[in-house]
Amino acid sequence: MMPLSGTLASRRGNPTSKKGMQASFRQKGRASAHAATILDLFAQFPILDEICHCLDIGDIIRLTRTCKFLSTLYRSLLPSQWNVDKHLRRFVDRPLTFRHQMANCDALARKLLTRRPRTVSGSLALQFFERTTWSSSDLDIYVRANGSASFSRYLCEQEGYMLADETNLADDYEDDGNEIAEIHTLVTKKGAGDEVKIQIMTVKTDPLICILAGFYSTLVVSFFSWEKAYSIFPRPTFIERRAYMLKEINERHAPLIAKYSRRGWNFQDVVWSGEPSVSALEGMRRAGDRHSWIIPFGTETIVKSAKPDHVLAYANFHIVQHYNSNWEGRGPTYYQITAKSFTAMVLRYQYVYASSSWQDFLGTRMDSLTTIELLKLPPRERPVWFGEALQFPIAHYCARYHDGTFRFPKGWTYFDDDVPKWYEQWEVVEKGPPRALLTQSSKDA
Repeated sequence: MMPLSGTLASRRGNPTSKKGMQASFRQKGRASAHAATILDLFAQFPILDEICHCLDIGDIIRLTRTCKFLSTLYRSLLPSQWNVDKHLRRFVDRPLTFRHQMANCDALARKLLTRRPRTVSGSLALQFFERTTWSSSDLDIYVRANGSASFSRYLCEQEGYMLADETNLADDYEDDGNEIAEIHTLVTKKGAGDEVKIQIMTVKTDPLICILAGFYSTLVVSFFSWEKAYSIFPRPTFIERRAYMLKEINERHAPLIAKYSRRGWNFQDVVWSGEPSVSALEGMRRAGDRHSWIIPFGTETIVKSAKPDHVLAYANFHIVQHYNSNWEGRGPTYYQITAKSFTAMVLRYQYVYASSSWQDFLGTRMDSLTTIELLKLPPRERPVWFGEALQFPIAHYCARYHDGTFRFPKGWTYFDDDVPKWYEQWEVVEKGPPRALLTQSSKDA
């Protein structure tokens, strides 16, 4: 089986326009003056586009490996086959405005099947990657408290939504850590008078932490921001058509498993002994790593978010197999994802992490840089705890040591742009010196 993630990673970037892509294929077709072949048929983009709509992503990637003519096929198909605005038009009349609002409120989105007793749910992001639409679905927006009211107001004033009395969580979400503060359900009529629903999920922590830690299966850990869609487990989900459990399996999951099984997925608690390992389910990962499938959206006409993309791409999380102690260790097993939030006075944005090693690596820099920034200020303008922090080895970079009276002065330096570089340096340190160097050192000793 070919590696999906590596192939897609090599083709990331802004999708080409449909018009330019069609011209490219016509030009390739004219360049080959020979007897008609299937490649000449493929040179007619509408035909090729329709054929590819019937193929899964694995088959499309295989086509890109057959010849130079089709090597750019995946990227060429992005505007037509993976068009997020087309999916959003079921919910809003102006998808670009909707994504602009997502950028303003730092929101993440996914779609769920309508919540009726014992019905099942599946994400819009899953449907987006799968290139399909399931009926009776609604849209969930995960947003912090400071953006929740603004997002609701936008939907009511510009898209005609009204507040409804419903506060149920999605069937496939389990709020074990009580991360959801409020749920507001908004409804309206679209199209032929069908009711559509959007739920604003106000979260206490980073929206990504809620998504990573809250869902029951690897199948539905997909989401999108205003500019990109992320599938965290694409190889098992879209190539192998397999779903692994992220919660201890129980009767509550029965309708979910039955529904997705009918749609072609096979469920399994974990990778069993003797089976090939699945590297995406092992150890430390980040949202934008080589295991994820990331699709960029067109953003040319959207006022971009001030928050850089790497805050999401470098979100660090840990996945490990959880062994059940019931029935002498033979109880149901599952994978467990953990992630926390990291803040610092010299970072504008909150970051997601799981590795204590990465926390220490970044925290050391934050301590040093916070100290330097505070020493630039006259003593009377520094926070009251700062003098004591210099005398004791405590992590004073974190916002929780902020006493509430300190005001960040004009000219205060933030170092968010350096986080990707530091993360890559940390990865090098974690891997240790090259094996050849270790061998040479032992000989010298």
